[in-house]
Amino acid sequence: MVAVGAVVAWFVLNAVWVKARLDDRALNIDEAGYLSIALNATSSWRGAGLSGWWATVSAPSQQAPLVTTLTSVPLAAGTGAEMTGMTVILAFGALAVLFTWLAARDAAGNTAGWVAALIVATCPGFLLYAHQYTFVAPTTALLAAGVWTLGRSRALSSWPWSLAFGVIIGVMPLARSMSVAFSAVLAAAALVQVVAAGGFRQRVLRWAVSCALGVAITLTWLLPSWDLVIGYLTQYGYGKHAAEYATALPGIVGVIQMLSWYLFIGHFFVITTGVVVVLYAGVRHCLARASWGSWVRAAVSAPAFISGFTVLGGLAALSTTRNAGSGFPLQLIGPLAVVAGAGWSIALTRLRRPVSGVLMAVVVLVCLLPVPGLVLRDGPFGTLRTASLPVLGDLPVTDGADLDEDYIRTGSTDFRNEDAWSQSWRELSARVAADVVDAPGRPTSVAFGFRNMFFNVNTVQLQALESGHSALTLAQVDPQVTEPTAAAYAAWLTTGGAASACTLVTSPGQVNEFQPRPDSDAMTEAAESADFVEAEHLSSPDGRSVVVWHRETVACGAG
Repeated sequence: MVAVGAVVAWFVLNAVWVKARLDDRALNIDEAGYLSIALNATSSWRGAGLSGWWATVSAPSQQAPLVTTLTSVPLAAGTGAEMTGMTVILAFGALAVLFTWLAARDAAGNTAGWVAALIVATCPGFLLYAHQYTFVAPTTALLAAGVWTLGRSRALSSWPWSLAFGVIIGVMPLARSMSVAFSAVLAAAALVQVVAAGGFRQRVLRWAVSCALGVAITLTWLLPSWDLVIGYLTQYGYGKHAAEYATALPGIVGVIQMLSWYLFIGHFFVITTGVVVVLYAGVRHCLARASWGSWVRAAVSAPAFISGFTVLGGLAALSTTRNAGSGFPLQLIGPLAVVAGAGWSIALTRLRRPVSGVLMAVVVLVCLLPVPGLVLRDGPFGTLRTASLPVLGDLPVTDGADLDEDYIRTGSTDFRNEDAWSQSWRELSARVAADVVDAPGRPTSVAFGFRNMFFNVNTVQLQALESGHSALTLAQVDPQVTEPTAAAYAAWLTTGGAASACTLVTSPGQVNEFQPRPDSDAMTEAAESADFVEAEHLSSPDGRSVVVWHRETVACGAG
């Protein structure tokens, strides 16, 4: 009950913090897109009842449906979209802490459980993602749940826990498509345990049934969405789009570097120390065995085996793509914390009580060190301080920046934003949405000839849905697909993805623009050749001019 109370307290404190900052942070392109999906499902519920809602949430989609589907349910009661979405994410964040505690406690005892939960609950990267409407916290929670249920199954010797494990690995890809790799890693960990354990036939049967159950659950979404999902994963994982989000270093070193940045240096050393202790104790334990077979069985039966296997397998899977993604390696924080917690449990139990108590206090203080900066966002703890490590480079010690600010600071000198601009960003998207929605006789189809981080098709869609309008038809230029020439843009506007657009939004400039950037002059030339005329001139908070164009054709309501 103490652990549950601590998790509830974590949820409440973070919810209070998120609500206090709700108006001070503009949603980025991903958050606005995911919330729009949830609001669209809610709109279907209000318009066509449960059958309409189900038709919407079960429709083919390249985006994993679990989080947006869950968000759409309370939205039907009229709750605010942003706070409702963040409440769902924080609930998953709390579950991630709880499942990590359970997995570590069951594997290595109470001390391991508390240390592991502390690591996750205070991990800077995890806290930041728990404050954004993305799929990182849900995937982290489900991965930790997978580790816990597999551990509880005792190498799949229990039918109920084996089936629970199958449900988790099946649901995980529904929370985030890329986590199908994590499901495969957990299934592989289970198989290794089955092979190393006795009672082979029954365990293999349970493994096969649990995997079949997981596949069946995943296929409820993947089967109708196969082409969309495979195209999305290959393009962004290994195709042209992977280069847009590349890690600084290739392979597993780049993944570990990214993970270390999310941890900050204090958590990095707490985790590394625990992992080293586990490795030392594990090697000594295995070397005491007389034969190769007994050595393998000792390794597989070790308390931290499932978590360690999951971390190594997850890192290996992530190293196959240059796409750093959004918090990809951070989702391994649960099993990584379990390994570290097991190591600290070993170390603390072998020390005398005064020494172990002092050392535990140091661990707590080190983990809490970056939290004031992330909460207060100012002062000594809110200032970016880094320390350099070999290979990994500079890691934060303290910092008060949120994820968007950090991306802006490190990704490109052309990215700019301030808290004071947040409402202006919303008003700009609302202005364009109103222009589209309120125009009598003009179809609500919109094209964006640029890709701004805070003003884009997703933010306009969100404002339209929040105003009670049905979903707009949207298109946004893709510089990886469309060449930066007037002829290519004209083809996009007339026969391509934006052929049905009656409204076009352009914005010359480079500030807050994702790379590669489209050619603004060529887009303007293409707009004029595709029967668009300038209708309104606006400005964005980052200083860019915005031009709203209307297509003057009969199909778009022109007389």
